[in-house]
Amino acid sequence: MELSGLSSGLDTQSIVQQLMASMQGRLYNYKYQKQEWEQKDAALGELEAKLNSFESAAGKLVGADNLRGYNSTSSDSDVLSVSVDSSKVFEGSHTIAVKQLATTESWVHDTGFRFQDSLVGAGKFIYSYNHEERVIETNDETTLEDLVGLINNDPENPGLTANILEYDNGTEGVYHLVLSGNDAGSNYQISVNNSTTQVLGQSSGYKAFSESEFASTGTLITDLVQFTGTRADGDYISIKDDTNAEVGTLNITDSTDVNDLLSAINTSLTGTATATIDSGQIIVTNDADGTSYNLGLDYIATGTAALETADLSLPFTKAGTEAEANTKITDLAQFRGELAGGETITIDGTDNMGVNIPSVTLNVTATTTMDHLLDRINDAFEGVAEAKLEDGQIKLIDDTSGASSTSLTLTYDNAGNGSDLQLPTFDTTAGTVGGQHSNILDPASFTETQNAQDSMIKVDGYPTGETEWISRSSNTLKDILPGVTINLHGTTDTSDPANLETIDIGVSKDTKAIQKKLGSLVKAYNGLMSFIKENTKYNPETEKAGILISNSTVRTVRSIMRTPLATTATGFVDTVHDYLMPQDIGLEIDSDGVLSLDSEALEEAMDNGFNDVLSIIGADKTGTITNDAHKIISFYGASKYTTAGSYKVKVQTTTDGSNEIDQVWIRPEGETEWREADSWNDTSGVITFQAKESEDGDDLPERDLQIKLDMSTLTEGTEYTATVSVQQGFAGAISDALDKVLDSTDGYLTIARDNIKGSIENYSDRIEREEDRLNREKERLTQRFARLEAQLASIQQQMGALGMMGSGGGQMM
Repeated sequence: MELSGLSSGLDTQSIVQQLMASMQGRLYNYKYQKQEWEQKDAALGELEAKLNSFESAAGKLVGADNLRGYNSTSSDSDVLSVSVDSSKVFEGSHTIAVKQLATTESWVHDTGFRFQDSLVGAGKFIYSYNHEERVIETNDETTLEDLVGLINNDPENPGLTANILEYDNGTEGVYHLVLSGNDAGSNYQISVNNSTTQVLGQSSGYKAFSESEFASTGTLITDLVQFTGTRADGDYISIKDDTNAEVGTLNITDSTDVNDLLSAINTSLTGTATATIDSGQIIVTNDADGTSYNLGLDYIATGTAALETADLSLPFTKAGTEAEANTKITDLAQFRGELAGGETITIDGTDNMGVNIPSVTLNVTATTTMDHLLDRINDAFEGVAEAKLEDGQIKLIDDTSGASSTSLTLTYDNAGNGSDLQLPTFDTTAGTVGGQHSNILDPASFTETQNAQDSMIKVDGYPTGETEWISRSSNTLKDILPGVTINLHGTTDTSDPANLETIDIGVSKDTKAIQKKLGSLVKAYNGLMSFIKENTKYNPETEKAGILISNSTVRTVRSIMRTPLATTATGFVDTVHDYLMPQDIGLEIDSDGVLSLDSEALEEAMDNGFNDVLSIIGADKTGTITNDAHKIISFYGASKYTTAGSYKVKVQTTTDGSNEIDQVWIRPEGETEWREADSWNDTSGVITFQAKESEDGDDLPERDLQIKLDMSTLTEGTEYTATVSVQQGFAGAISDALDKVLDSTDGYLTIARDNIKGSIENYSDRIEREEDRLNREKERLTQRFARLEAQLASIQQQMGALGMMGSGGGQMM
């Protein structure tokens, strides 16, 4: 509604506006308060960004191992370059002489073909690579290009690439087949063969075993590790009583399982004995008195199958995962019993001419692996054949092609200690018979253009013999020096054994990287503190205060961010550690609150104790033991839940002759109440303080702390005490403090900003309600003045009518 004011002559619209303006005070105050809270929230948002930057800088310093950086140098990087793994490498310098680089092998067909689509003929092309032989079948329409495709697309290609080289040799040989190995090293040799090479395989492979692989009632007889060969129709198991008389049989099919065998035994021995299976072992007991019954089982085969049943006290097992090179002999499913010492595997055999090779013996211990067995077989057959482990099966591959008399026999001797190892036999049934002839591309027409060879180096003059070199099948050497990768690019002059040319390599501490990270921490800290100072100060000249001057959260943040940089790091003690606080390595806060890094002081500290510097910066719940008079307690571990600090521990041993741990107590240093440990292991001596809760529901500070006792030196009925110090460097302490501030659920800053957002929403609601009230008031005033205008207009009309009556000139009679 608009007011014209024509009737009254007053500017009533202006009067309403002035009246409304006089009522705006409360609304203006609400808007001012909201704006102030929004400014505070924006300031806290900037503070959060500063804290995130500080958190990022501190996080890069947590973990002493992460800080342990090293530089590597080479005196001639064109010949040899070096890189390092800082977690494994040691500082030092070395000299390297390089006799030769590892190379791949290449062969070229000299004769060649006139065209790429020339026919190669029908027949067999036989080649070997890395002791793996392939036979490529061709037909009357196979071209040179087709042969290349057959070789490269062979799904069992052992790692060789075929190609075509164009070169006119003057005798119509323009296009030549090229065979190139994909791998460097002397093992990766190529040969083009006149006939196939003999490969001896085993009747069954080796399986790794775990207790979960004991046979059960549902295990098929043919899936038992003790079953070898191939089942044939007519195979059966003969069941014999304790007099060795056959009392029953069980026909073996592909679906016959252990439960069928138990049923057959129980049917055959009804009223006499009962058979059950427990952890893979068939147990037969007399029905009369429950004593053990002497059962006999014989597998009668019509073909090659066999089932080991000689000793039923040993468990039946089902096939596990295929054995690998690092599988221990004692972890094989074929191994049963326990080692007692003196057990051996003897390796015998003949070469390809049928001549006996010298016997070789492998001592079997708890750490002997399949790889050790392969090494000993290869020692026995050096220059004759190569042993490999493929899909859990050992294969022996002749070094020469053609028919062969090579044989291999493995014999296990348990030294009379009762263990057993089933060793499958070797034959060509499970391998390849040599002698299939190649009739295309005569091997004599190929030339070796590059020989596969190992790289050969000496490190610091070792090995010392003139003809002795460290050899590897690659030019990237990762296992010569711990944590050092040597990349070979060329060779040095080794023509004079007494004066070898060498390359100098060096590994040194990367102190500049630590300085750079600490510099980033200093910059982030000062940026944070400068922001806090600017927004919490009072300017007496302008009489203005910083937007966060009264914010208690900001004061808390300032305090807890400063504390780790100005106090002794938690868990560090002067009797053990050289550096106790940041200022000891050059980090110091001045009177204005500015953090600075003295680079010279840091360099000096690192020179005097590099690892100690890393520890005071980045120790992440590492530990030390002090006050251990018996030298029997050691720190074993802690987790992120363990509170850094010092703890008193007390261990009491038993008095009953068992010489074990009886009880363990712990208390944080400074407290008086002892708490019991949750668990310990009397074999390993590891004591664990698990996640108990205190009376207020919080985790106890010793959560996940672990110590270890030397059980071999325990004395019965003795109390052992020590102090365990769990260290946390100042970077970790900063990170923990920042977690308390920035946690997305209950962080100090999160809560503060949530409260401010609540105030902003509150004032938004107030503003909305006040604006509604003022709008209603304006409407009321507008209507009121409208009524006034209407009344005035009515009066004016009446006055006008009276005036007209008076101006008519009539007289009263």
